[in-house]
Amino acid sequence: MSQRIQKLSVVLLAILLIVGVLPASVSAATNPSVRYRTHVENIGWQSWKSDGEMSGTSSQGLRLEGIEIDMNNQEYDLGVTYQTHIQNIGWESDTPSGWKSDGMMSGTEGLGYRLEAIQIKLTGADASKFDIYYQVHAQNIGWMGWAKNGESAGTAGFGYRLEGIEITIVPKDSAAPGSTEQPFVKDPSLITNVTAISLNKLTDTITVGGSDMLVTTILPEDADNKTVKWSSSDPNVATVDATGIVTARNIGTATITATTVDGNKTATCVVTVDNPNILTIDDLSATVMQYDSYNLPKTVLANMSNDTTREVEVVWNPNQANTTIIGAFIFEGTVVGYNEVVKLTLNVQKYQPNLNISNYSAFTINNLCKQLSLNIQNNGSKPVTINKIEVYEQGKLANTYTASQLTENNISTSIAPAQNWGMTISYKLGIWIDNSYVKYYLESDGSPYEYTVDIK
Repeated sequence: MSQRIQKLSVVLLAILLIVGVLPASVSAATNPSVRYRTHVENIGWQSWKSDGEMSGTSSQGLRLEGIEIDMNNQEYDLGVTYQTHIQNIGWESDTPSGWKSDGMMSGTEGLGYRLEAIQIKLTGADASKFDIYYQVHAQNIGWMGWAKNGESAGTAGFGYRLEGIEITIVPKDSAAPGSTEQPFVKDPSLITNVTAISLNKLTDTITVGGSDMLVTTILPEDADNKTVKWSSSDPNVATVDATGIVTARNIGTATITATTVDGNKTATCVVTVDNPNILTIDDLSATVMQYDSYNLPKTVLANMSNDTTREVEVVWNPNQANTTIIGAFIFEGTVVGYNEVVKLTLNVQKYQPNLNISNYSAFTINNLCKQLSLNIQNNGSKPVTINKIEVYEQGKLANTYTASQLTENNISTSIAPAQNWGMTISYKLGIWIDNSYVKYYLESDGSPYEYTVDIK
């Protein structure tokens, strides 16, 4: 028995050690929590409920008279605001008390007035990341559909009391906790119908790939059902989403129609889709070495009116580049559909070799070099030819190696780009290192160059 307990203890210790070293980032993310409590007829304030639990009563016929709601955690920047429709008072937003928030009481206490409907919204920097859903149990109806984000839940004009409520928060655009059918019912005699709809634009022009938003104005302003359905006469030319955003697909014309669900009132906008225009073309510049070939570009990058870029053909004047002359030369280009002149500046420069030359004594005795190593690294873009090398000992010429002598000794006199060249000279008696140097007579791109490098 003791061995089993000992083994179990070891396992538990291992689990604790593993949990202890897990980084905080692996812990499961938590959804925001909302808590709420209601003031119920004949009962008073109930205990707090949270995250979909029912607050109120069921099958007792007791009215809700007040409610308090607040956020139940500090992990997110979230708050909550809410208002109720109160017997003999109406919506709180129509009274001096206005909307309530973050734990304040909405409703009445000690007056015996019933709550008939409620609206709840999230506030704070993280409000756009979540939806707050709520459903109510109404007299003579029972549980109604789920409302969200400020929609009305309950009844109006019937004098029906609210008897219970459930509230929960879910990630933005997640599925509703249940049916969303008929969260709010209003007495038909109190409904304000839509009489007209208009759009902010009668015509619109959008380039292919671009978009624009049409905005509706519905009259009267206090119409109960302002829901609008959108449609396009030719979705191949332009499409429209449920918020009125029109996206241009192909060249042509389409009529966008907004239709109210209440009364089928309509408003239209004729959308013309055309190709994007060229807004700007940036000037160009290029640098080449003298005598190098250079072809003027056939296309340039244009900045279009739909925030894209496009390669477009360009015609240059003059139409060919001459690189035999050193200097800066301006070419002017024309592009169809662009009224400005495109400029290209071509800088023709004399080629300058990019060499790394070093001399060092590979074998030294008493400051006498017994073995001299010569090295050239060609970092340029053109080959380099060695015409002659001279070694000077304390200012006096000690050795000369011509190109033909180097070739006779199987030493290459040509150094290609990105290539290293080297040779070693052995001295029986040696040469003094101090004040000694090597002269290199080189040629590249048809021009001679001379370098003097000390012996190290």
